[in-house]
Amino acid sequence: MKAQLIVSILTFLLTPLFTVLIVNYRLKKRQSYWKKQQNYLKELEINRLKIDTYREILELLNKTNDAIMHHHVYAANRDVSYALSKLLKDSSPKDAKFFSDQFDVQKSNAEDSFLEMRELSSKVTGLGVNIKVYFDERTFQKFLKLKSKLKIAQQAILSRDEVISRLSKLIEKEGNWIEAKKIFTENYDKELESIRPVKETHDFLDELMKHFDQSE
Repeated sequence: MKAQLIVSILTFLLTPLFTVLIVNYRLKKRQSYWKKQQNYLKELEINRLKIDTYREILELLNKTNDAIMHHHVYAANRDVSYALSKLLKDSSPKDAKFFSDQFDVQKSNAEDSFLEMRELSSKVTGLGVNIKVYFDERTFQKFLKLKSKLKIAQQAILSRDEVISRLSKLIEKEGNWIEAKKIFTENYDKELESIRPVKETHDFLDELMKHFDQSE
């Protein structure tokens, strides 16, 4: 009887304790499960943001690079038209008038393309925050290098005075403005190609892709 009494007392005393321990264990297990789920969802969201950033930066870089090239073409056409309208004023008034009219058209094109180029460039700069937050420092440094190259690529290749000087010398050498303009354009295109940030763009995008390769 005494042994049964002791067992009954111990059972009475220990049952609540074991109940609390079991409840706490289940709660901790449940909390751990939800924590894992939250971490998983957070990781999915970060990966989604990385993918969205990659898609957006890829599209923006393509548009920005195109806009830079288009602007330089319009700017060159504007300055060539201006130069020829002055250089041909005495020798060929009719051609000079034609290029004077073209200057007004190309000036408008150059102004519009300049605004588009700057707007797209600003958007690229804005995405730098996402690159900094969601990717590593090495990727961000590649981005800064590309951004610096894009800034340089937006600067004028030749001043208007340089365009006039080059065309004047070519006209004198070739004997006519048609051949001079053709040679000038060929040389200008080579200089334009040299400022394109092709390597920096590829280096940056390749660095971005490494993050997705690792996640797979």
